[in-house]
Amino acid sequence: MIRPLQCARSSQRAHLPPFGGDALFASMTAAYEGLSTGLKATLLNLNAIHSDGSFAESKVGIDAETSAFRAPTKHPVVIAHPDTGAPCLYVNGDFTVQFEGWSAWESAPLLAMLYAHATRPEYTCALHGKRSASQSGINFWSSIQPVRITLPMRV
Repeated sequence: MIRPLQCARSSQRAHLPPFGGDALFASMTAAYEGLSTGLKATLLNLNAIHSDGSFAESKVGIDAETSAFRAPTKHPVVIAHPDTGAPCLYVNGDFTVQFEGWSAWESAPLLAMLYAHATRPEYTCALHGKRSASQSGINFWSSIQPVRITLPMRV
């Protein structure tokens, strides 16, 4: 029996600019499995505050409409994948701003370590943008546990 993917995402890469288009996807399940027993135990007891408000401070010329931002929300740092039950990290550099009960300053070193750990080559899959329509493709992934990392543009 084939079960439909819950919370799936797709991207079609039929028309790309002559440069860019590459991305990495990091498995947050594999990243969790690669942590030490002690750090796993610590993370199981933590919640993180997630917010899109940091986009208001964008340095890339985004004219932010702050009324569109949602209120910060609390999530466990480790969640169970809804289909497999496997534990996976639930933090990312775009939305996770700090741990509950910790200041942003106190949270920053551990969050930076988790981001760096999760994006190690052994936990990622690279998708390279194709440069012609004859090499286009469609990618599907579960949006529950991977983190998408856009790579710097190649000219």
